[in-house]
Amino acid sequence: MFDELRAAHAEIELAPGVPDVAAFPRSAWLRAERRVLADLPARALAYGDPRGERALRSEVAAWLARFRGLRVDPELVVVVEGVAQALSLLARVLQAAGHGTVAVEDPGSLGARELLTSWGLATPPVGVDDRGLRVDELRPTGADVVLTTPAHQFPLGVVLDGGRRRELAAWTAGGGLVIEDDYDAEHRYDRRPVAAVAATLPGSVFYTGSVSKLLAPGRYGSGGWSSRRGGTRPSWRRSARPTSATRSSRSWFSLR
Repeated sequence: MFDELRAAHAEIELAPGVPDVAAFPRSAWLRAERRVLADLPARALAYGDPRGERALRSEVAAWLARFRGLRVDPELVVVVEGVAQALSLLARVLQAAGHGTVAVEDPGSLGARELLTSWGLATPPVGVDDRGLRVDELRPTGADVVLTTPAHQFPLGVVLDGGRRRELAAWTAGGGLVIEDDYDAEHRYDRRPVAAVAATLPGSVFYTGSVSKLLAPGRYGSGGWSSRRGGTRPSWRRSARPTSATRSSRSWFSLR
């Protein structure tokens, strides 16, 4: 059904979570590509760190600090193709650590839920209201991990308010882990963007985001990152080895 809907012609595109791809800055992107290629050392065209080049991960960390209030060690940043790949890596990390359940928002991203399910994880639903994730409904699920979109809930668009953030903090204090999908927090027209949950819960949040909503979700405009703030988790740092294919330095540095 979904494939048929995607293939159908629409005079006006109303699909949620899709930017205006016709507005992709082609000329600016080409100029950036040429500038990067002119100065790119030959070694940058070879196989590199599967987590992403150190300079790139440092740029991502600096961007997160400036715009999302999140201070993270570049060593704990993994550059990925997008949030879907980040969730795939996280699913493996969580399973290796003995986690078999990830609670998800309801309503929420069907694609994310199907992806987690495909990795063998149970995904009990947790309700969402006008204050965001119903943390009181999270506890009865028995899940010790939750996937949430607190800055701009998908698809309702609500923001996780201060009270719910405190409830979530109390839940993590009991050993819970949060996967924060910060997929388009920059798109706010009614208020200033709120800080990422990961900024206030170091050590309890796997944070992931992308530029697919800022640019385009296809080959040239997509890309993302995931990070673990606080403490050194070897399993997380090794999650990109050896099966994940991160984006090339050339394409990513065009974003600078």
